[in-house]
Amino acid sequence: MLTPLAAMAKSDTPVGFGYQTTGGKGGAIYEVTSAAQLEKALCDPAKLSKDGRVCYDTTSKIIKIKGIIDYNAPGLRKMAKSAGCYYSDEKVCTAKGVDPRKWDRLIADKNSYNGHCSGHTGIDGIEYNALGLQPLAIGSNTTVMGVGKDSGIKGRGFAIRLASNVIIRNLSITDINESIVFAGDGIEVQDADKVWIDQNRLTRIGRQWITVGWGKSTNITISNNDFDGTSKQGQYCDGTHYYGLIISARNQSVTLLGNWFHHFRGRSPDIAPPDDSGQVPVVHMVNNYFQHGTWHGLAASKPARVLVEGNYYENVDTPIIRRGSGDAAKKAGYVFAPLATVKAQCLGQIGRVCTANLVVGENARSSSLPKAQAFTQDMTVLDVMKKTAIGGTANVTPYPAKNVPRRVTVEAGPQDWVR
Repeated sequence: MLTPLAAMAKSDTPVGFGYQTTGGKGGAIYEVTSAAQLEKALCDPAKLSKDGRVCYDTTSKIIKIKGIIDYNAPGLRKMAKSAGCYYSDEKVCTAKGVDPRKWDRLIADKNSYNGHCSGHTGIDGIEYNALGLQPLAIGSNTTVMGVGKDSGIKGRGFAIRLASNVIIRNLSITDINESIVFAGDGIEVQDADKVWIDQNRLTRIGRQWITVGWGKSTNITISNNDFDGTSKQGQYCDGTHYYGLIISARNQSVTLLGNWFHHFRGRSPDIAPPDDSGQVPVVHMVNNYFQHGTWHGLAASKPARVLVEGNYYENVDTPIIRRGSGDAAKKAGYVFAPLATVKAQCLGQIGRVCTANLVVGENARSSSLPKAQAFTQDMTVLDVMKKTAIGGTANVTPYPAKNVPRRVTVEAGPQDWVR
């Protein structure tokens, strides 16, 4: 039975690849208002790995966060210093007259990050909150949710590692070392199955809003989130966030539905799984609103198959990048993204009509791909979608792209009705 997308406005059930996710349903309910209460409820200390990265607690539970838990507050934060470099485009920012104190910085106290400072001016004494690099681990069969629209967490994110059946919902996840690269993500998903990330607001985060990778990550729905890239800094000193979402699992099935991406520069999302991933990685992007993008939205690399339908692109420089042309085209991902309604091909492969995308206020640069090369209709995408339809496209009914801005701006992000 098809589940109309309209029902998502007030629903406690996900659609798309994560449709089987129930989280902590039926388990104990905890309402928390402090960091100590949150950490105790999240994971039995005896089942938390020594490094705090993985929670092996599988007890069903629903954790309700009431109000804002601020890990940047005195007494909770753990400030540290690191060597590193300026990471904004120094020529661009200098030409704009932006004070270097407002440029993005990169911490390079780990060998794997040192190479990123090549060609950038080195600096010492970069201060950051080390808790940004210590996300809160969530175990299987868990729901973490906000009570109403004014609840959430600052200064620290969440990690779903080696876990299954997890919901993160209705939270503001913000202020994780803004403008400091490699100092923490909003949500990390790695080696996980059955995950629903819904109705959240993520903003002012130095690195990714969400990272999916690098191990297997399957049956995931990311829906109705407000991804706000408004930034005082930005890699190009243009007030927009660059790093966005990375979806790079070796084996993945992900639905992105009804999300609002605004004031972003790139990676919304970047789908770049490794070529030796085995099972073909599949991503379905439907009815998302992309607004004010100063570079690219989707960036797709092999061997990913991406179905893009019913999305609305407004004043986005380059809606889709398939990793360039010429030799770079060898790395281009497979994308089916119609600009007009597609009936025959879609009916034959996924059993319904594919909904057209809409591009408004186009302002592409000379380096941008023309629509004909970006909004491709690669049948290999539909071939894969047909095989995975029961958990992917079959339970999603897109609505016309022209209705996306009005609906998504109202429905995305934390809501008072979610309690």
